[in-house]
Amino acid sequence: MARHGEILDSFKQKVDTFDFTNEEHVTCLKMVLIKCCDISNEVRPTEVAEPWVDCLLEEYFMQVTASWKSAPGVASYQSLEIVQSPSVRVPPRLVSFL
Repeated sequence: MARHGEILDSFKQKVDTFDFTNEEHVTCLKMVLIKCCDISNEVRPTEVAEPWVDCLLEEYFMQVTASWKSAPGVASYQSLEIVQSPSVRVPPRLVSFL
């Protein structure tokens, strides 16, 4: 997310004159597609999305635990209480809207 605005702005500048033979244009498109993939799970059917979210959260918890062991202290974004709260889930009405 640190470069989100930069990548999006770069793509917006290229989109009207996009050239698939231009390596810079293609690389920019790839970065935008990766960003799209990051949000794609929330628009999948619930029976597909939920197990995937569970796997992602399990991986996240393992990474946070490993991080704590190597360097004690919790960054605010690493709080497992925050991640476990219902606020991390996209409301079903938003998914229906999409």
